[in-house]
Amino acid sequence: MNSVYDDTGRAFRVGQPWAHGGEGVVSCLEESDGLCIKTFLNPPDRVQEQRLRLLCTKAAGLTNVAALPRSLAYADATRTKVIGIIMPLVRGRSVFELYNTHTRLTSFPKANFRFFVETANNLASAFAKLHKNDIVIGDVNERNIEVLPDATVRLIDCDSFQIADHDHVFTSNVGTPLWIPPELQGKDLTGIQRTPNHDRFGLAQLIFLLLFAGRHPFAGVPRGAISLSPEEAIRLYAFAFAPECLDLPLAPPPACPSLTALPPGIQHSFLRAFTKGSELPGARPTADEWQAQLTQLCANLTVCTQQPNHLFWNGVNFCPWCGIIHETGINVFPVPATKSASSIVAPVTTDYLTSLHKLVAYPFQTQRPSSFVVTPAPLPPAPSGFWNFIKRYAMPVRWRYRWLTHALREEQRIHISARAAVRRSLHEQNTIIAAYHEEFQQARAAFSTRIPPLSVLEQTVHNSDQHRYFQQQLTICETRLHSTQQHCAQRLQTAQAAAEVAAQQRDQARANILNLINHLRNDSRQPLTKLVPALSTNAGHK
Repeated sequence: MNSVYDDTGRAFRVGQPWAHGGEGVVSCLEESDGLCIKTFLNPPDRVQEQRLRLLCTKAAGLTNVAALPRSLAYADATRTKVIGIIMPLVRGRSVFELYNTHTRLTSFPKANFRFFVETANNLASAFAKLHKNDIVIGDVNERNIEVLPDATVRLIDCDSFQIADHDHVFTSNVGTPLWIPPELQGKDLTGIQRTPNHDRFGLAQLIFLLLFAGRHPFAGVPRGAISLSPEEAIRLYAFAFAPECLDLPLAPPPACPSLTALPPGIQHSFLRAFTKGSELPGARPTADEWQAQLTQLCANLTVCTQQPNHLFWNGVNFCPWCGIIHETGINVFPVPATKSASSIVAPVTTDYLTSLHKLVAYPFQTQRPSSFVVTPAPLPPAPSGFWNFIKRYAMPVRWRYRWLTHALREEQRIHISARAAVRRSLHEQNTIIAAYHEEFQQARAAFSTRIPPLSVLEQTVHNSDQHRYFQQQLTICETRLHSTQQHCAQRLQTAQAAAEVAAQQRDQARANILNLINHLRNDSRQPLTKLVPALSTNAGHK
């Protein structure tokens, strides 16, 4: 296919493919002033074609927020066969590449927290404009949002947006589980009419990911023994950063800002968006409300006195990003490397060797779980049934002994399993730290092999090309080490959180075991020498 035609009959030459997806291929259009074509793998049916035509009527007024189709694309000048859509080509980066610390170092190296807030504000503006034009996004997710260098955003893959004409609603029949609001989780989305309130759940998630530098609002540490995936947490309205008084099953994960590091209005908006009751019509904050609060936040940012690239809300007296450094050694917002003209013309010959010596591994350490002070659980319910009723009154001591020893064996099983889980977690932490040190040594050795001896360096370093090469190698090494350190810290946090849960189970089982043993010793005449000593020993060892 060399040429395609738009609604007016204008011909375009199809250039190189730009992207591939499950629905089609996006290719550049030559000499088209920034347009591209999405060629469908399967021709659109009549309903989809009507939706696309309706979206085309909205494109002109929304060019600055969404890559809506400008025209249908036809295979020939007669315009009888629709093969795709013609739309603006967006040359941005996925919003994921912004809030993910590793990818941000290359995609948005100069982005600080102000850039994040401005992006969130522009995202809210885009949602507001679409909703005011009676368009519902439906499948809100991070893959459909591109961020430009000036923090403005563009929504892409717009051909599935929900839109209505006078007598028909063209619904968005797709969704991503991690982004579907609780009230729609697990449902067949085909034919379901979405509302702006559904979109606002995804908008709140995106804003949260930006303001918390990649932390997901439904990924936390279990308060009890049951772990929840983010999708399960969404279904239960288990907002991990909610106040403890709400008694939700998740607590905030370690090494991340607190919800109270943001203004009270934003805190309340997140609670309105994520907790029970948000499913009610119009309950979640509107895009306009988010814009007002984010504009105010942007005007009230202050610079950290310790880290010049750290910005945070001036309503708190500490820098939350420095708190993460103290906890993990990771700088979420590192100062971008600068290259001055003077350093390129006359660099100091020992700079690279000094940089090499300064590459020191972060001192990660294995963290043993806490010891929990717990209250023993009540005695298990007494067995019921006719024969148990007879035995209880005919042989009360023997009946009670059998009842409690059964519960005792079950608690011993839980205790042994939890102790083993703690040991596995400690072993996993040691393995993670060992892998980090091995990767660190490999990266450091790779950099050192690219730096010549000092005698050679003195002769070559004044060559600007050589200098740029050495600087590039140093940047690559530092980026690799930063990524490795971050990955290690995240894996350690997961292992340590698992150890804390197992330790709590272990200590709860131990308290239950000692409580049951005390009842058996006090109330039973049966010999406990075969049962109690072993259990007491197991319970006493953590």
